[in-house]
Amino acid sequence: MMRPVQLRHEITYRASPDEVFAMLADEAFRRRSAVAQGVLTADVSIVRGGRSEEGISVRIDQLQPTRGVPDVARRFVSETVRLVQLEEWSDAAGGTVVVELPGLPVTVTGKVGLEADGELTRQHVEADVEVRVPLVGARLAGFIGGLVAAGMDTEQQVGEAWLRGERG
Repeated sequence: MMRPVQLRHEITYRASPDEVFAMLADEAFRRRSAVAQGVLTADVSIVRGGRSEEGISVRIDQLQPTRGVPDVARRFVSETVRLVQLEEWSDAAGGTVVVELPGLPVTVTGKVGLEADGELTRQHVEADVEVRVPLVGARLAGFIGGLVAAGMDTEQQVGEAWLRGERG
């Protein structure tokens, strides 16, 4: 049995956890972030009152180009790949995240959260990336983990501008 590859990544915002959480709960911000990441299409749905009264449920169904995919993965994907990201936040402190690639043997499951650090807020994700493909699964999981981290870094750049009021 293959072991999942662990992903740990953190980004920082110059804002309070409540301000960052409000941004993460905004569909327009999530769409802008998807565009900045090069996503071809993104259907964003956010429902307030997810796990708790303060919580949110986020669903982002997106189509991404597969440029940069290692040769070993080419036989599994075409020019694009569908990715469905589900987040269940209890409140600004955190929740769970699941990323699935329908039709592919790939799953990312973990926790996400916000933490105050002085005048900053740290957003962190700790997840297991599992690719159920013999021999090359760990290599592909590492690649996918890198894509998740790069996506978070792009989201951070978009988020900093958003928090400064640059939304047009």
